[in-house]
Amino acid sequence: MIDFRQTTQYADFMRAHGWKVRVIKWRVGKKLFAYIYPIPRTPLSVVQILAAPIDIPLDRVEYISQDERSICTRIDFIDSKHTAPFLSSLFAHGYHLTPWSVVPSKTRIIPLQYETADSLLRKMKQKTRYNIKLSIRRNVLVRFYTGSTLRTDCDPVHRFHEILCDSCRRTHLSVIPLDLIYDFAVYFGSRILLLLVYVGADVVAGGLFFLTKTTMYYTQNGSNAIGKDVHAPSLIIFEALKYATRIGLSYFDFDGIYDERNSKLESWKGFSKFKSGFGGYEYYHAPSYEKTSRTGITIRDRFHIWRFAKLQLPSIYPSSF
Repeated sequence: MIDFRQTTQYADFMRAHGWKVRVIKWRVGKKLFAYIYPIPRTPLSVVQILAAPIDIPLDRVEYISQDERSICTRIDFIDSKHTAPFLSSLFAHGYHLTPWSVVPSKTRIIPLQYETADSLLRKMKQKTRYNIKLSIRRNVLVRFYTGSTLRTDCDPVHRFHEILCDSCRRTHLSVIPLDLIYDFAVYFGSRILLLLVYVGADVVAGGLFFLTKTTMYYTQNGSNAIGKDVHAPSLIIFEALKYATRIGLSYFDFDGIYDERNSKLESWKGFSKFKSGFGGYEYYHAPSYEKTSRTGITIRDRFHIWRFAKLQLPSIYPSSF
């Protein structure tokens, strides 16, 4: 299963946001994108490898890190666990555990093979099924927009962002900038899907999804008070599940739920309970590891690294919603 952060569309998106992209190749047909962010006014950088398999060739990662003069190389894994030999290799290369990651450490996945709308409903919790059927009876309208449409019609993106802002104000979560949503549409094209729920002429809820060859990823969902009243968020996911089965995808990934191993994710408990109502199974990603280096760093470099970490670092990861 290829994560959307390891697609050519995502690599192009990262390039547009100041990241350098290098390709790690091994075996026949296997490649991985490494994302490098140059630290301003220094010859240094940070290296991030997202959604890596556990057989990633660490010697090639080491070569890129040295070539790019990386002060921090972080690897987020997509597999569920590390093998003992691979852990030994990680430690031998100087990596250590880190609690911070872009790829969520735990997620919920719904298999879609051989599923229909009725079979998906049957596997949901009773409360979720009830909310979906109630929303359908309210005669709300769900409209689908792909990136190809959003490139020429900006109105759905604006209306979706307004819903996101309203929702994030109520939940005290950070909101994704409007220009990033436009950029997703530009670089992902048909591999991105926006669903909006209308009551009359008003948008009351919306959801943003990424698609790969096998998987649909749920990334953003927002609703206003009317949308919550008509259970629009539940209907959005149900409609997205039906769309994914129609185009032959194999999995639906919620892209992050509460992980009891990380105490900093307490605020995720509410929407994780919401996601659990749709069925599927929980999936743990292997822990993330990082390696730091201070070789060849001057006093002047240290000042710019501090300035970079304090002012820029929180904003250079457009994928960490």
